[in-house]
Amino acid sequence: MIIKEKGAIIKKGRAALSIALGYPDTYYVGMSSLGYQSIYKIFNLDGRVVCERFFIDNKLTHPLRTIESKRKVSSFNVIAFSIAYELNIVNIIKALHLAGLNPRAKERNDYDPLVIAGGAYASINPLPLTEFCDVICIGDGEVISQKVINVMLSSKCKNEVLEKFNTLDGFLVSKFFKKWKTNVNPAFINKNLFSVLHSQIITNHTEFANTHLIEIMRGCPWQCNFCWIGSFYKPCKIHPLNKIIDSFININYENTKETQPSIGLIAASSSDHPQFVQIVENINKLGFKKVSFSSLRCSNIDNSYLEIIKKNNIKSLTLAPETASTKLQKLINKQININEFIELCKNLAEAKVKYLKLYFMMGLPDETDADLIQSVNLIELINGVIKNYGAKLNISFNYLVPKPFTKFQYLPMYEYKTLVAKAALIQKYLKKIKGLNYKIMKPELAFLEAVLSLSDERCIPLLEKLYKNEDSWRVIVRNELDNYSNLLFKADKNLRSIHTQTISLSKISSQ
Repeated sequence: MIIKEKGAIIKKGRAALSIALGYPDTYYVGMSSLGYQSIYKIFNLDGRVVCERFFIDNKLTHPLRTIESKRKVSSFNVIAFSIAYELNIVNIIKALHLAGLNPRAKERNDYDPLVIAGGAYASINPLPLTEFCDVICIGDGEVISQKVINVMLSSKCKNEVLEKFNTLDGFLVSKFFKKWKTNVNPAFINKNLFSVLHSQIITNHTEFANTHLIEIMRGCPWQCNFCWIGSFYKPCKIHPLNKIIDSFININYENTKETQPSIGLIAASSSDHPQFVQIVENINKLGFKKVSFSSLRCSNIDNSYLEIIKKNNIKSLTLAPETASTKLQKLINKQININEFIELCKNLAEAKVKYLKLYFMMGLPDETDADLIQSVNLIELINGVIKNYGAKLNISFNYLVPKPFTKFQYLPMYEYKTLVAKAALIQKYLKKIKGLNYKIMKPELAFLEAVLSLSDERCIPLLEKLYKNEDSWRVIVRNELDNYSNLLFKADKNLRSIHTQTISLSKISSQ
């Protein structure tokens, strides 16, 4: 498939440092990531560096090659992965195989490329990655990428590279990693150097087709007990209005209806930015006719928000009420007024939002059938209200997956049969609601995500089985559950505390 792009960076000839930047998922998913695009741009801004992209699509040939020059990935000085999601780690194994390299870091030699990994998953749980990557990057990509360039260009051999990384904040070096003894401070960007991130490449083949993405804040001001983002990125960093608008000066797109991109605001919850409405209004005044923002917080949308939603012709929005149970809302530290939420959904439908996607949780501690039915009843009420305005609901129910650094890190998960029963109960009621689209998370997926979030090198045999038998992954996970009983169901604190022992969040002065 030929993919049309605007903004790809093509550098001719060789550079002092070559980096193959991989996203261990499809082009469509990878190019939807502002973080991935930003690192690609940062690397290439340095005249001494050539950085090219590769992805793990369905039809791959051996050897694995980059998008820009079709050069072999194995011929680059560095193979860097941006990994956002736990399940993508299987594709790192696949990519290294396709590149003709031994996936195990210990089995590669000094002449093989340096393999590094960054992104959200690397900061959530770097431990399984130590088996496959030479270096794991923890923290903000802007800081990490500059350190990678400096270390690589000032070193004579791979061992010198590893020794230098081992002295720097933000890097866990597999060769020197010792469980319970290695302690890494994440590399966070100083708030005074925190600049606005933009898309580098515009394409229709992403989740945000023909959309220029802009980060308006990083982290989350709220402290929901299940959320890793709010726990890890503290304090939340917010770009002021003037910096965001000033950053548009360098965007040079032809101002026609055919070529002008939409603008997409990126944040954990865009409406939490204190100047959100003014940002959208100012971007509109600059001539951009559509500003999109996929996710909003349930409790802070007033008439001014509704007006900009109408003006920008927003057809799809995401809200995450999580649960309709007051008891569980208090438990997760995310409380909403149910009547106000129903009114909000009605107002959004009146504002011509055609699709509302609502996220709900299940598998929360002390959760009863009655709690789940409360959420279903809320969905039925909202569906009945918004369909009068031609709007539709897309519902997603996901299990609680305990994450490191959150207040739920040490919560046990329910047994497999219990999770299956919860899903069956929800489906029983949801399928009775006419015209409702819904998706319920598979329990095997929740368990696998939890293992990869909370385990260490003991999950490697599972990963290798998944790599060799991708089509039967659910059966493999079910068969392996007994091996992770203490981790998942008994929530052994020794097993679950390795991450907080390895990554230190006490050093926040650099933020």
